[in-house]
Amino acid sequence: ILGLKSSLYVGDENAPANGKWPLGYMNTYTGTISGGSSEIQRNILGERVLGLAKSK
Repeated sequence: ILGLKSSLYVGDENAPANGKWPLGYMNTYTGTISGGSSEIQRNILGERVLGLAKSK
């Protein structure tokens, strides 16, 4: 949407939205990495919330 300027980082005067786009994009992965992989999270939800059998 923002094109090449979206790659400009915080502090660059030419960066749209004060350069917060790259930082926000990179932070979207930290929750998945710190909480375990997506597959592990799905297994936990399936077992504990939905009462499904444990995966092998």
